[in-house]
Amino acid sequence: MKSLALIIAMGSLSFATTQANTIVEKEPITYRAQDSKVQIEPEELPQKVKESILDNEEVKMLPVSEAFKVTDQQGEVSYEVQFGMEETVIKTYDEEGNELED
Repeated sequence: MKSLALIIAMGSLSFATTQANTIVEKEPITYRAQDSKVQIEPEELPQKVKESILDNEEVKMLPVSEAFKVTDQQGEVSYEVQFGMEETVIKTYDEEGNELED
């Protein structure tokens, strides 16, 4: 009787192992790289970005409400700046202060 219980227990263990392996093989885990977007203080913006903002009539008098440093999948850095309080204007700049089109 002991050997029958052992065979049944081993059979169940074998079934569970096989079933778990099958699930893993049928549903592989995939990862997708994403851009990195980190909030920074407006004072941390590069000097050239600050100069570009001051030269822009549309935004130079608006307060900076938020600023982000964005690094894309290729490692290129840009800066997203949100201006205003109630109505916001969003501009994106490269490290040299050039405004980028979305």
